[in-house]
Amino acid sequence: MHALLGDLLSSEHRLDDGLTALGRFVVEDTSHHGFVFSHSKLRDYFWGALTLTEKQSLDARFIRYGEQVVARLASGLLQPDLVPRYLLHHL
Repeated sequence: MHALLGDLLSSEHRLDDGLTALGRFVVEDTSHHGFVFSHSKLRDYFWGALTLTEKQSLDARFIRYGEQVVARLASGLLQPDLVPRYLLHHL
């Protein structure tokens, strides 16, 4: 968000305030309690702006998250119908 809002996002602003300003670009994914870009070209733009190290770090975080979901499935703590669809497509 800081890349989009710059100085508008100072310490006294909350995440909600920033997302209000970004409303055209970021939409809430209520099924997974998160946020996504409203258009895939925005994702492509911001992904392209990351350094190789940043991309590798984000990839590693996504893989760790996927491993945690698989572990929760295997232990019975998570029902299969509650697995986020994007994990099924991207892991």
